Amino acid sequence: ADSRARARALLMGLQDSICAGLEQLDGSLAWTRDPDGALHLVGQRLTAENADLRGRARFALDLPAAGSEVGPFLDLRATFSDGNGAHVRPYLPVGILHKDLVAWLEQALVTARIAQADLVLRGPLRRYPFRHGEAQYELLLDFEDGTIDYLKGWPPIEEAAGELHFLNQSLEIAVDRGRLYRTRLLSATASIPDLWHPPRLFVQAQAQGPLSDGLRILGETPLSRQLGPLARALEADGGLHLDLGLAIPLIRGEPLGVDGRVTWPGPARIGLKGTPIALAGLRGELGFTANALAAPAIAGQLWGRPVALSIATRHPGDAESSTTEIRARARLPVRELAAR
Repeated sequence: ADSRARARALLMGLQDSICAGLEQLDGSLAWTRDPDGALHLVGQRLTAENADLRGRARFALDLPAAGSEVGPFLDLRATFSDGNGAHVRPYLPVGILHKDLVAWLEQALVTARIAQADLVLRGPLRRYPFRHGEAQYELLLDFEDGTIDYLKGWPPIEEAAGELHFLNQSLEIAVDRGRLYRTRLLSATASIPDLWHPPRLFVQAQAQGPLSDGLRILGETPLSRQLGPLARALEADGGLHLDLGLAIPLIRGEPLGVDGRVTWPGPARIGLKGTPIALAGLRGELGFTANALAAPAIAGQLWGRPVALSIATRHPGDAESSTTEIRARARLPVRELAAR
């Protein structure tokens, strides 16, 4: 019963994806029925078009007689181009995706141009999601000029280009380029290993840009609940390299997972607002999670002399008592220290 329900959901999802809202459909459809009641459908040279997309397809569908244990067998190939990614639902197999995942995809792709979409589905539909490679379901969407609102409260990725790749039970999203604030996105990937059980979307990204954008991420995103006071107390000049990992919950009530690293590829300076304390020539690595900062060893220059720093968050996760402790070690002449 479960396999029959999956086959039906897959067929309905394909119908919704390919046929919904079509303004024009051309091609040929032929069918034959066997003496036992089995039905064979063949669609050839199919072309479809609406306000959001245009494409072509062909398919062969075998529907067994009632009571058969074989189940439907589908061989479908389709290609679409020049689509409007702001209306992403027609491109997705919504009948086989978790409703929370469909909602996230519809929210995430704010704008985009679908340069091309290629769909291949060949195999016994009752065996979907083809976990053991016994058949193939593959949908590849190439997008350009996109705005990706991947998580509420976080800066969207703008000017994005990349691809969505559905393969059997999994989804991979690769962003080749884009921008966060003024920071250039070097690469980003997102994955869901199992579309039938998608509690989290796992994101890995690398970016490079102004150090001030790093303070904006600490002070303007949900991280600000724990780390915002520190971001507001600092001022920064120079550049940063950001490695960011997110585990985005797709089911309500699950916590957000954050794991990030900041390094300084060139000259960088951080100062404490309203004081003469300013660190230049930063070297090392600063790590952060959703509620803590950590840096066991950062080197720099304080008033032209070497200084070593360590950073740690005490009582992480408690907004009332959480504090960030910065320890600095340096050798300065007593006369200069007194003057400062």
